Amino acid sequence: MRPRLTYENFWVRNTTFYLLLFFLFFFNEYVEKKPEKTSERILVELIVILSAIYSAVLFSNVILVRKFLLEKKYFTFFRFFLAFWCFYIIVQVTFMRYMGEFTSLFNEILGTLFMVFIGSGIYFIHLWVIQNVFRTQKKLLNSQAELTFLKQQLNPHFLLNAMNNLYGDALAEPETVADKILKLSGLLRYQIEATKKEYVSLTEEIDFVNKYIGYHQYKSHNLKVTQEWQGSYEDFYILPLVFMTLIENAVKFSLECESPYVDINWSFKDDHLIFTIENNCLKEGSFLESTGLGLENLRRRLIVSFVKHKITIDKDISGIFKLELQLWKLNINA
Repeated sequence: MRPRLTYENFWVRNTTFYLLLFFLFFFNEYVEKKPEKTSERILVELIVILSAIYSAVLFSNVILVRKFLLEKKYFTFFRFFLAFWCFYIIVQVTFMRYMGEFTSLFNEILGTLFMVFIGSGIYFIHLWVIQNVFRTQKKLLNSQAELTFLKQQLNPHFLLNAMNNLYGDALAEPETVADKILKLSGLLRYQIEATKKEYVSLTEEIDFVNKYIGYHQYKSHNLKVTQEWQGSYEDFYILPLVFMTLIENAVKFSLECESPYVDINWSFKDDHLIFTIENNCLKEGSFLESTGLGLENLRRRLIVSFVKHKITIDKDISGIFKLELQLWKLNINA
């Protein structure tokens, strides 16, 4: 398992850190142990106390800090934060008195404050590391995406097919060629420009989707595409070319069928988008191979860009493929 993936795993990361603290404290207690304390007693006390401390700090960081402080709910955070740690001190004092190791309330409060300071400090360092790793990955993926799209746009095979189509149209329907050239150039221009930006307006992205669909429809006149809209989207911004892979796959596999169709549904509510695309495909005997690489790259782009999302795929035995992409907390400002 790669080190970065190991560190990103919540349970692996915290279990490793807990065991490290356990062995350090156990070694310290064992070296300085009192005559009346056995190794077994030190072991049991350390497991109970360290587990309680670690669980309390973990709860404070994951629930209170992440859910309230980082979401800028300051009043709620301080209210629950103070209540939780006051409750912890009461439990801690009661337990230490029961164990016969209580010294003073001041020492217990001081020890708790030190523990909160260290635990929260380590957590914020962890967040800083994760954000910087994701930020670096995001820049790398965006650069790779830009290079990939540029290669696709300058791909001689792609351009040759486009030229062949235009040549055929020039012979059969010469009056439509000029308009089709403008549509094709607009399609290529948007891809080149969009990959240079971090975000594009949803209006621009949807306009590109319509042009992309139109391009394939004039290549294949029997392709039927329907779109439905719910809600308003004019103020939102999104990662560029998010929908291209999904629509490209739907069109590509649908065109193998005798009556190809693609149904798209856009649903907007507050800052939540539900994009649903459905297409028919051959039940068997397809000449196309799906590697899943494009969808995996899309997932990774959304993750490293901190976009909350969910992708659901459903394919039934009748040859109907359906994919749903949900995006939350869409940007209002680019």
